[in-house]
Amino acid sequence: MVIRKGIVFGALLLFIGAISCSRSPRDYIGMVNDRPITLNEYNTVIRAQYESYILETGFQPDEFSWRSIQDKAWNNLVEGIIFQDQLKKYGVVVTLRETIDYLLDNPPHLIMESRLFLNEGVFDREKYRDSILNRQPVDLSWLVKYHYELYLPLAKLKERVHEATVITDNDIL
Repeated sequence: MVIRKGIVFGALLLFIGAISCSRSPRDYIGMVNDRPITLNEYNTVIRAQYESYILETGFQPDEFSWRSIQDKAWNNLVEGIIFQDQLKKYGVVVTLRETIDYLLDNPPHLIMESRLFLNEGVFDREKYRDSILNRQPVDLSWLVKYHYELYLPLAKLKERVHEATVITDNDIL
């Protein structure tokens, strides 16, 4: 059964690869806000979802899970494009320095409670600082990336949308 699933998955990858190598007048598989989505982009997101699935479950996906992976990949790709468009629309920019400063001033509770950062039951801020700045003794590059690419831009976007929202007396019932 496992071999069969592996063969099916391998065949699917070959099929996807063959499609991506073929030339057609239309080099995209979808369009969001006048932005084409290429098969290569979609395959990249599927690959990431697939690897995430295996890390989370420890198993190869069955047919149902594979369809879920594809749907999730597509939705993430579309949502990412829409999100980037809104960041541009509202002029939201986040710098890496800003992200690092934010993280140094605001360690997430998950990190503050992690055994990796406790020294005799107390949060070791210096160890956390070294991990953010130097990726040692714990590599927190994933945390920096998450805050840089999603958390802080989303927080700023919410702030900008809130600032741009005007409620008049006529809007209140």
